[in-house]
Amino acid sequence: MMKWLTRLVSGGIIGIAIGFMMALAFSVGYGADVFMPSSPSFVSEFSTNLWATVSSAGLWFLMGVVFSGSAVVFEAERLSIVQQTSIHAGLTFLLFTPLAILAGWFPLKLMWLLSYTVELAVIYVALWCLFMWQAKRRVRQLNRLIAEKRE
Repeated sequence: MMKWLTRLVSGGIIGIAIGFMMALAFSVGYGADVFMPSSPSFVSEFSTNLWATVSSAGLWFLMGVVFSGSAVVFEAERLSIVQQTSIHAGLTFLLFTPLAILAGWFPLKLMWLLSYTVELAVIYVALWCLFMWQAKRRVRQLNRLIAEKRE
């Protein structure tokens, strides 16, 4: 239980760090006069920039929890890499998407959702390729060790 809680809290803290760094990069990149924790339309929903930042930090924390919590699927060795990646993609899509919309990252419109879905699919295909490459490399190493022991 404590290990699980530690994983979620550390994931949330990492989520805040990543969210802050991305918001800072976008603020600087777009030449904003003040720190913008999200899109101008999101920030305008709050009475002050401080409350927009506090709300963003909460959403970033939850995003980190989603990714750290759903990562346990990759520890399920009885599942194939395709199953692990598919389950993780489904979980993150269902849990992360509403948070991204709430954070003002994109509007709740069909074309934006389709674009986001395609981008997420490309990311997960790339992840699957990486995991397959790692698994094949691990199998080659194990086969080499077995061959060495037989000699």
